[in-house]
Amino acid sequence: MIAAPTWQAWFEDFVINGINDDAHEKNGALVFLSPNRQTELGRVNFFNLGIFKLAPAKADAAEQIQRVTAELYCERMQLQMAKPL
Repeated sequence: MIAAPTWQAWFEDFVINGINDDAHEKNGALVFLSPNRQTELGRVNFFNLGIFKLAPAKADAAEQIQRVTAELYCERMQLQMAKPL
């Protein structure tokens, strides 16, 4: 849960405190890599992301890493393919 405090702070500001205008939405990307994990094959860019739920993730007894699950909305997505070699 190294990154969890960042998510918790965003959730608290955005949902609990109601600071959820366009300026507080975020952008992100899901990047697809080749098997060598070096070459980018494509990506999905996300725009105007907002968080609306944050909860501890269910873990089995053997799992030692605590996780959180965030649910987000996305206003726009863009598919971007890498140029052929």
